[in-house]
Amino acid sequence: MSAGDFRWTTVVSHSEVKALNWIRTETEPESLVQWDVRAREPGDWALLPALAERRMAVGFPIFLLEGEKYRIRERRHVRPIFTTGDPVEAHQRAVIMGIDYVVVGRRELEVRGER
Repeated sequence: MSAGDFRWTTVVSHSEVKALNWIRTETEPESLVQWDVRAREPGDWALLPALAERRMAVGFPIFLLEGEKYRIRERRHVRPIFTTGDPVEAHQRAVIMGIDYVVVGRRELEVRGER
């Protein structure tokens, strides 16, 4: 940690590296992949674009000039994918957002449970 509690390093587990590698090698390059940004640390937003080399519907860069626009998009359109208990609704919302793959990892399960 630096002064101001800024983490200079993001720790990525071996299983997450394997999952990100699978996304990079087994999905189409134009695929849109999303994980629950509320279940992730602020510095984790770049892991999908950087390590998996895939776009996201919503991510929260550390320095974002128009952050409110992204927060509204996440709150209204992406968060409900992860909070609904209805898999049909989650799928429909993902399709509307153009999301091809949804990542449900350890952190998503810790935050959202089996939902």
